[in-house]
Amino acid sequence: MILSWRGLAGSVLIKTPQLGEFTLRRPRGKYSAAGDALWTEGALPTDSVYRFKGQSAAGIVLTEVDFEAFDDKARRQLFVGLTRAQLAVEVVLTEQAAVCLGSIL
Repeated sequence: MILSWRGLAGSVLIKTPQLGEFTLRRPRGKYSAAGDALWTEGALPTDSVYRFKGQSAAGIVLTEVDFEAFDDKARRQLFVGLTRAQLAVEVVLTEQAAVCLGSIL
């Protein structure tokens, strides 16, 4: 599962139909009459950290992680993203976010 830090509207990745040889399965932003999210066809599921809250997957790639300061909001969002993985998590972050995290470690 690929999770975007930026949400559905701000994510470049979620708007991309394909990543390498894999088609991305992503939310359409629409719902069925029963209230279930409608998804595109694809092999590799992608979603936002916000929408994936309360769910889990064996492996998570947390992408588009970007913040100017490691404030309480960023800390909570990072916690949610990191704790969605059952076995492994990888984080892809901007240089600025890396500097912020490096300054607190």
